[in-house]
Amino acid sequence: MAAAREAERRQRQRDELIGVVVFVAVVIIGLAILNRVIPGFLSTLLEGLGVMNK
Repeated sequence: MAAAREAERRQRQRDELIGVVVFVAVVIIGLAILNRVIPGFLSTLLEGLGVMNK
């Protein structure tokens, strides 16, 4: 019983990890596409973030 519960917990952790990795990949690809469509979009965005971080 405990082994089944442990396996289920491990499965859930792996699913969450995969979800996070996919989300990050989608965000990076989306930013890359936006940077293609709007030249200088990424540098402007990073400058904006840099200003906010200071």
